[in-house]
Amino acid sequence: MKETRLPTSLIGAIPLENGKFLAPRSEVSPNEGQEEIAFDLLDRQFVLVKVMHSFKFPIQRMGAAKINAYLTNPTGSFDSDKVYVGLPGRDYEVLVFDLEGNLLQKIRKEYAPVAVTADFREEALARLPQGSPAAGRLEFPDHKPSFQYIFADEKGRIFVSTSEVDKASGQNICDVFNASGVFICRATVGYYDLLRTFWEGVTLDVVARNGRFYVLHEKENGYKEIVVSKAVWR
Repeated sequence: MKETRLPTSLIGAIPLENGKFLAPRSEVSPNEGQEEIAFDLLDRQFVLVKVMHSFKFPIQRMGAAKINAYLTNPTGSFDSDKVYVGLPGRDYEVLVFDLEGNLLQKIRKEYAPVAVTADFREEALARLPQGSPAAGRLEFPDHKPSFQYIFADEKGRIFVSTSEVDKASGQNICDVFNASGVFICRATVGYYDLLRTFWEGVTLDVVARNGRFYVLHEKENGYKEIVVSKAVWR
């Protein structure tokens, strides 16, 4: 129908049910030593309506002597009437907005920290491309992020993929909240690895619709598969 050139700082523009667009934006301010990742709300003409939420943190890559292996990188999702954003790290907090960009609630939860072991560090570094300049600059925290990924289904249930892994299936353990933000259960859904996302460009995604989960999974050998699971709610 038409073409519109978006500002280069925008990572993309996601259409929402009310006709507006959710547009993640990334900017670096070298003079201030800060990076910013924001979630902007745009109208149908791609004009800024409001900044839904903004995360600011020290510059992670440019000129940094040491780089946190788990780069600060917000994650988000949406359904027919809400948007969910969060910042994986030490804090466990998911922000819930309506489609007009108004903050509705904050979901917080206690979690069990997952330690970063020496074996894990060794395996992660071995996966980097040979001769990678980042290898000698990576710094691993004592624990993995509180969560890694957020997604929602058509009923407004919120799934927060933690750093905990189910040994039997190899999938990550998700905390599940109902549409009111109340914790209801835990489930193993999806294979998430922020390190592979950051340093190997592996895209991970999941679609939850009509009681089924469609998970895009890339194995260590590069083979891609879609894993389909069925949810039984009791």
